[in-house]
Amino acid sequence: MGQKMNNAPVYFTVAQVLFNPILNLEGYLPTIQDRMRAAHFPDFKREVFQQLVVPFGAGEAGQAPTPSFIQQARCIFGDIEGTTGFVLENNALAIQTTAYETFETFSKAFLQGLSIVHEALRLDFTERVGLRYLDAVLPHTNESLADYLAPEVLGLSPKLSGQLSHSVSETVTLNAVGQLISRVIIQD
Repeated sequence: MGQKMNNAPVYFTVAQVLFNPILNLEGYLPTIQDRMRAAHFPDFKREVFQQLVVPFGAGEAGQAPTPSFIQQARCIFGDIEGTTGFVLENNALAIQTTAYETFETFSKAFLQGLSIVHEALRLDFTERVGLRYLDAVLPHTNESLADYLAPEVLGLSPKLSGQLSHSVSETVTLNAVGQLISRVIIQD
């Protein structure tokens, strides 16, 4: 079991699962909202946003395809503190938090929310699962990032002279259950 780090650099964490689209999600919302409220996520909001759709391929008569906007709806189920919430769309559920403790605590909450959604919707398949941590590492005076991070994520920045503008490192691995992408972005 993990332990919470003192002065942990994690300031925002999000996990998301993409699943089969549910076009009549609105009909299931009362059940989902009631179960989320019972799971200590009583702050309910419904939002409508615009999604940009960029078609691929040639348009009519060889013209470039025209991008369009479609309206999308999402529901947010937040906790009382306003630090953790679920975002439900017709094909995805995400949990996001600014109060990350440990992976075990975070994943338990995520699986609880996913279970609530699955029980109501009876999801058929999962297309993708993602997890993202946003960290802020702020070295003290006379310290550097190398004092805090593993050399593998620093890239060439410690070896080069001059003022660092930014550094990006990406590693993609394939394994039996799918693909793992690790990205590290360092900027001043």
